[in-house]
Amino acid sequence: MHYLNDSAAIFKSISDKMPQHGITDKADIRAFFDELLELTKGLVIVDFLDTANWDMIEKYELSDEGLLDLTWHDYREKEERPEEKEVRESVFPGDRHALALYIDSIKPITSANAAIFLINSYSKTEKEIKSLYSTDADEFHYKDGSFFEKRVLRRKSGVLELIDFHCTPIYSLALIPKKTRIRSYDSRFILYKFNCEQSLARLEKVKSGLHDPDLRDRDEISARVVTARRVFEFVLKVECCYAELEVTKGYSGMLLGDLITVVKRGKDEKARAELGRIAELANNFAHDTGRPISKEVAFEVVDLIATYVRKLHATITK
Repeated sequence: MHYLNDSAAIFKSISDKMPQHGITDKADIRAFFDELLELTKGLVIVDFLDTANWDMIEKYELSDEGLLDLTWHDYREKEERPEEKEVRESVFPGDRHALALYIDSIKPITSANAAIFLINSYSKTEKEIKSLYSTDADEFHYKDGSFFEKRVLRRKSGVLELIDFHCTPIYSLALIPKKTRIRSYDSRFILYKFNCEQSLARLEKVKSGLHDPDLRDRDEISARVVTARRVFEFVLKVECCYAELEVTKGYSGMLLGDLITVVKRGKDEKARAELGRIAELANNFAHDTGRPISKEVAFEVVDLIATYVRKLHATITK
């Protein structure tokens, strides 16, 4: 297959060998990138949650700890005439432009003749990101680019690197074949929809567990609802990204109360009441309130959260 003209077929052939639920093992992830970059010569589209995009991946590195580093452009070993370098630096001022994340999974989204791949990561705090990149740096700058992405500028041994660090479990990265009609805005909607659909699948699993007739222990019932509560926190964080809402804490620091305070701004009274009802009921299962624990209320909490997710999903797909 031709590395460019048959890009969609290459993506499909790789996806056909992947399990439907995706890959998480580091050996599998290395094999995935080895094959993808070899067959496409790195000529793939990389779309981000905020509609930014790349037109290629020059190379990748994956550490044993799971740090994935993708290089967009690396000029360190490229010969440039002074005038060429001056023009290039007006667009790409760094010696290396890259993105990084602690990878969790790669999920295939397939059709009859093509496929795309979505990537998510583990969360990292500002302190952790700074610690990772500031050591031995001659110059270091950190910019809070967005809720899901931070910008690192580092100069080390004379090399200037610009690294976008994806720091949340939200699926924020899509690998797209060349020569398709998928635009960056399409990828944005695909990513947001997928995050919602994954949340609904997790809630359905919780609900299935609650249907177990042998489930009577109050602690076990509470544990199911606490899982649904965590899903709700995740969904509200997705909404913060989608609606470009201003948050004052990092991903791990934004708890349910913080998130509801942010997302309820601009909502009508009915929506505010729904958010309050979910928080009130869910918190009863998450804390030692001394109040009764029942399956009926547990189902109500899960259904209310699922309804909220479906509304967000509908808003995204409009």
